[in-house]
Amino acid sequence: MRRFQNLDPADNYRGFRHVMAWQLGLGPEPRRRSPRRANVPVVKNDGRALRGAARPSLTWIGHATYL
Repeated sequence: MRRFQNLDPADNYRGFRHVMAWQLGLGPEPRRRSPRRANVPVVKNDGRALRGAARPSLTWIGHATYL
């Protein structure tokens, strides 16, 4: 079985030292922080409307789950 190979010719090798520096925020750029909260719209589920919809739909359950 072949391993993943990045086809981009740029030299992007990062060793353990580079990864640790990045994790600790010691890199050349300041570490960006995610906001603590975000406004996410919540819509009440209407199963009958989804069942009789004229077009296919995608329902987000949470994180990385879609139905």
